[in-house]
Amino acid sequence: MPPLRLLCVLIALASAAHAADVPRLPSVTIDGSLGDWSDRGFVIENLASLDAQPVPAANLSARARFGWDDQGFLFAIEIEDNVITEAAAELYTADSVELFLARSVGADDRFQVLLAPGLNPLQAGPRIAYEDRRKNKTSAASIEAARTATATGYILEGRVPWRMLGWSPEGTLGVQVIVNDADHGPGRHKWVWHPGEQSSSDSRQLNEVRLAGIASPPDRVVWRWRPLESGRLAVVVASNDKAATTTQWITARENDRLIAQVALVPNPAGMRSEFIVPAQGEDITVALDDRPLGVIPLKSAGRPDSTKINRADYTLTPAVFSGNMFPEARLAKAAEIEKLLGPVTIHPRYFDAGQQEVTTPVAPGRYGVVYEIKPLAGPAVLRYQTLFKLPQEINWRTARMEFPAIELPREMGLDPANVRRHVKDFEWLFNDTWRTQLAETAESAIVLAAIADATPGSSPATARDHAWRRNQDWWHQLRKKLGQWEQYDHVVHTPEGYGEDREKRWPLVLFLHGSGDGENRQILQKWGPPRQQALGRKFPFILVAPRSPAGQWQGWYAPQLGALLDDIEANYRVDKNRIYVTGLSMGGSGTWRLASEFPDRFAAIAPFCGGGNESEAPRIAHIPTWAFHGDQDKAVPVEYTLRMIEAVKKAGGQPRMTIYPGVGHVCWEEAYGGQEFYDWLLAQRRP
Repeated sequence: MPPLRLLCVLIALASAAHAADVPRLPSVTIDGSLGDWSDRGFVIENLASLDAQPVPAANLSARARFGWDDQGFLFAIEIEDNVITEAAAELYTADSVELFLARSVGADDRFQVLLAPGLNPLQAGPRIAYEDRRKNKTSAASIEAARTATATGYILEGRVPWRMLGWSPEGTLGVQVIVNDADHGPGRHKWVWHPGEQSSSDSRQLNEVRLAGIASPPDRVVWRWRPLESGRLAVVVASNDKAATTTQWITARENDRLIAQVALVPNPAGMRSEFIVPAQGEDITVALDDRPLGVIPLKSAGRPDSTKINRADYTLTPAVFSGNMFPEARLAKAAEIEKLLGPVTIHPRYFDAGQQEVTTPVAPGRYGVVYEIKPLAGPAVLRYQTLFKLPQEINWRTARMEFPAIELPREMGLDPANVRRHVKDFEWLFNDTWRTQLAETAESAIVLAAIADATPGSSPATARDHAWRRNQDWWHQLRKKLGQWEQYDHVVHTPEGYGEDREKRWPLVLFLHGSGDGENRQILQKWGPPRQQALGRKFPFILVAPRSPAGQWQGWYAPQLGALLDDIEANYRVDKNRIYVTGLSMGGSGTWRLASEFPDRFAAIAPFCGGGNESEAPRIAHIPTWAFHGDQDKAVPVEYTLRMIEAVKKAGGQPRMTIYPGVGHVCWEEAYGGQEFYDWLLAQRRP
């Protein structure tokens, strides 16, 4: 295992060494009260912050209890909170409770329930969201939940049906509960049941519970471990057992060898001890008075946040090469990846321009490498990269690139005549820059491969066949061939009355989110129609919100979105003459792109602060269009929309445009939150 200073984990996985027994409770009614629980259920007395500090009583007090019956998994959370703050859309960003369930600790199938108390006078009960990450999804039942406001906070009670989970009530489960508090200092704070907070991305960080007849004793102890700059580990054990009168002993053992022993001394304010252990060697078992608390898995340490893993730069270098052998696969940012994952090995597979697997490069031109980055522990990361083989090595001492003319951005403030006088200097600058960066830059291989693949005498590249689009198309075909292409993850909301008239067909609105808003399904509710729907708005159309993979900087891929629409049309009653697409930022650009890819598919489009390709305007001039932008947008300049609208007008279209004065990038809330936008959209029909 690498030194812990290389791990970017602040709180690491502490796997449970024994299962807690959760009892069968056959007579619990979900009504938001604890009367029928009495003193039953498995009780978690001690939720703690991520550094194992017990919850300050003045800010928050929380206890959880679990049970089960023939219908589902039961939970009740008692929360005392001096200030209750709820979010309008992204429930987890403010006061809320998250419950994570998996068929077993470490299983791929997992289910997340998110509940906000719904204490606003306009809300009749708790607000519920969930994320289903099981392979075989079922929807035969819904989550039951109720809440009761108390003098000092609230009680959340619920049941997650076995029919919904698709699991039988037997054996063990993986469980985690997190209480989110938005008023304990700046930002959101998490109070969790050990061992880990990244339960949504790593089910190894769940606790093991056994569906039993009698409950285990209440859990009053929480523990954590964290890496130190010294390369060792700090272990913290805390308890809120204020009635304890005798000293308890914490031990840490590597196999049978005792490596640490400290006292947990009774204290009316709660007990807490911290000690240091090595960061290398065999797994360490931590116990309290010989009762196992869990294991520090030195041989299989927990991984950092999955978002950081997905967004990391795994580019290989060199991307442009010559010779009769593929260059050794090296990560351009090897040090950063090692800090994130520890030491890794790279396992590449190479494919030629015809998408045949090869071991050596023969002809010059395009190649692709499919490579796994394998850490010592945890799953591998799979990535794809384009390579380009030169016919021969370039002699940069004699090679020269010439520009017949050069035009620089006017914002540079340079006189055009002087620029033309110094064109040779720019040739030298470009020549020197490419000499040092050609082989190292993945984009160089993409552009060179597109040029090499192009037919001599073909027309200039457009939005549908420029270098990056050609690259996407090539990889799309290869990944389908390898069985590694997946459809966009997405959510579908059907309107009220959809299930009543089996013959009626409904309008469909496709919403494309912006960059960074596709990390999970909850974030899809951050903006636009999904946010309005989460706030309780009833739409008279089918709403489809796909999720773009984290770190996909190229934006939305139109053929893949087209395939998603094909699937939706095959499984839902869609009025094919009333299909609309709208999106914001990256999704605004995706709206223009999707319309130009399938110009006869949409009844109307509505891009917000996204740029399109003006050369494609003739293809979409017939589509009713309403574009929006803020004139103070620093992320996507308003000129992008102005130029696109002007191009559509020149092509004979009659687009509508709204420019918000004094508004920056977030220009969509007024339109998406109002009624005029939807009235206009739904009034459009495909001829």
